[in-house]
Amino acid sequence: MNDTVISNVRIVTPAAVIDRGTVVVSAGRISSLVRGRSRRPPGTDVVDGQGRFLLPGLVDLHNDGIEQEIEPRPHAVFPLPIALASLESQLVSHGITTIYHSFSFMDGREGTLNPEGLEPAIRELNRLRRSGVMRHLVHARYETAEVHHYERLCRLIDDRQVSLVSFMDHTPGQGQYTNVQGLVSFYSRKYHAALDEIDALIEDRKKRAANPAVNETLERLAAHALAAGLPLASHDDDTPQKVARMKRLGVTISEFPVTMSAAVAASQCGMHVVVGAPNALRGVSTNGNLSALEAIGSNAVDVLCSDYYSPSLLHAVFRIARDGMMSLADAVRMVSAHPARAAGLNDLGSLEVGKRADMILVSESNGSPSVVMAWVGGHRVYEKHDGVLNAMGDRWAAEAAREAPHAS
Repeated sequence: MNDTVISNVRIVTPAAVIDRGTVVVSAGRISSLVRGRSRRPPGTDVVDGQGRFLLPGLVDLHNDGIEQEIEPRPHAVFPLPIALASLESQLVSHGITTIYHSFSFMDGREGTLNPEGLEPAIRELNRLRRSGVMRHLVHARYETAEVHHYERLCRLIDDRQVSLVSFMDHTPGQGQYTNVQGLVSFYSRKYHAALDEIDALIEDRKKRAANPAVNETLERLAAHALAAGLPLASHDDDTPQKVARMKRLGVTISEFPVTMSAAVAASQCGMHVVVGAPNALRGVSTNGNLSALEAIGSNAVDVLCSDYYSPSLLHAVFRIARDGMMSLADAVRMVSAHPARAAGLNDLGSLEVGKRADMILVSESNGSPSVVMAWVGGHRVYEKHDGVLNAMGDRWAAEAAREAPHAS
């Protein structure tokens, strides 16, 4: 692989933005990072960044897209190679170079995939990722009341098929659904479920949560995952007491805390606190829970994830910087260095000498970012010819102007 020199860029390092900088990549890693120009050895691939931003590739700890790509409609299941190729092209175009695909070990509609299809899908994804253009990893989401998934998940952990395990509890009356009406509203809107069906679901979840085996199984699973060296996350923490309990289990990541008190408690006890970029970009939670922007403004958050909408990650970063909530360098760390550290990916997540060269070249227009190029391990894996697109825009505008007088 030839060395690559990327010059005339605004390099977003962990500490600051270096204007008119140059990055040199050798053997897949960053070998030089300087202000101004750098020597260009013969045979080097040269990229003129034309004053655009150069960011580390985005590290996304929680992305729900794979289940939706496999089964975009109920019972309409597509082969994983097709689903993964489609999703990968979307992800890299939004600047995501390391992705944790979330698979829900949960029965029913919110689990999306048939439980019996979970293990084969995860194993196939791990086979396919070797030919992918980005870094694909598996985030296993375990519904704590559904203890029958324990053995299946342990088997996958033992076979090194999982890179992150999170614990979620969708029992009505706590967590994401502290207000039970929120669950009723969600199922009514998304699934057009009848009220008697929702009532039956609520009773079933409460019954499962009361199973004496729930707590014992959760503790066993946490110990099993920690012994395998996996990071643990909790999901929808709603009280400082729940945060403390998760901490005792070995959890180091709090995903989507639903109250400010839980977010602050998690941050103060040393957990990485993750909120959804869609929440930050829209300025509101879809369930009426904690505002991501409010939590960020209170310094209770250090990681953003794309959750259910991949484009939100990069756009949220630029919104946060544009609104003056923090510097661009600080905002970028929330989608690169911090999630990489939370997941134990110590050689990814920042533009520094010696780190793996996962990078994205970003153009910004009227506050809106757009990925122009992306590299993974020094290999260019994505390029958008934005000059051509701009020219086409001019052409379409000209055609529209010519046709306007003839419009009826």
